[in-house]
Amino acid sequence: MPVRVITDNVAVARVGLEDIFAQYNEGMTSIWKDIAPHSMSTMQAFIEMQQDGDFQMAPIVNENNPIIDDDFFIGNDFKVTPVKRGLGFSMSSETHETDQYGQFSKVVPKLKLAFNKTREAAGAARINNCTSTAAAYVNPDGVALASASHTYDGGTTSNYMTSAFGPTALENMVQNQIRVISHRGDPDPQMGPYDLLIAP
Repeated sequence: MPVRVITDNVAVARVGLEDIFAQYNEGMTSIWKDIAPHSMSTMQAFIEMQQDGDFQMAPIVNENNPIIDDDFFIGNDFKVTPVKRGLGFSMSSETHETDQYGQFSKVVPKLKLAFNKTREAAGAARINNCTSTAAAYVNPDGVALASASHTYDGGTTSNYMTSAFGPTALENMVQNQIRVISHRGDPDPQMGPYDLLIAP
């Protein structure tokens, strides 16, 4: 019976692998583009955002009375300081030259996936912390994204619901979106379509 001996060294005894099991998500989602579609440059020390208002409705001016002045600047602004993220991978020249399984040819696609995953996590953090009043998550008006005390010209208004999720709560959410008001208290209905984000 013929016997073929390749080598006694176990490390080089095989010419390939039967299978490689991916222990990560090979798909690349891009939900972050819907949540935070704008990219920021680190060329500036910070980026400043400002909430803009509108003029009130023009009142009647009686004879010999002055026309009143109005202002549309709300006064709420917010500074965003960009952060730098980095991720690298090092390998020896010998590893690069003897990559017989093609494993290290995956480095660049895996790095791209890692940065996309980072954007996904950063975008999700904004939603997952929508009730947080930490400096990283508050709105320009100084309160959480979901809050019962958003300010407008006539006082405060709420976009925060505490009821358990279900058909009735979903109806209420849509109705509340339709009842949204502007800074002046004018109707500013958000008619959809809506994106429903539910935490796991």
